[in-house]
Amino acid sequence: MDMEMESDHTPMNRCFNILYIPDAAKRIVNKEKAQNDLGFIPTSLSESEYEPLKGLKGSIHVLSRSKSKFSNVNVIMQEWVSIFLR
Repeated sequence: MDMEMESDHTPMNRCFNILYIPDAAKRIVNKEKAQNDLGFIPTSLSESEYEPLKGLKGSIHVLSRSKSKFSNVNVIMQEWVSIFLR
């Protein structure tokens, strides 16, 4: 057993970065179908949050845009996309 130990009895805590690569076959290009798919979640993004994500065709769909001072984009997106916003 080759585990590093902080002391004689406590394993070290390690941080891992995991990259998730989505399956392109799971993307849904039809907004209406995406709204009925449990792999998609509805949320509201600011324009600056939406900008880098807008190219993810089939993984994010615009439902509506607000025209207020603080413009928001209401979207439905694959759950994996939300990981990058946290």
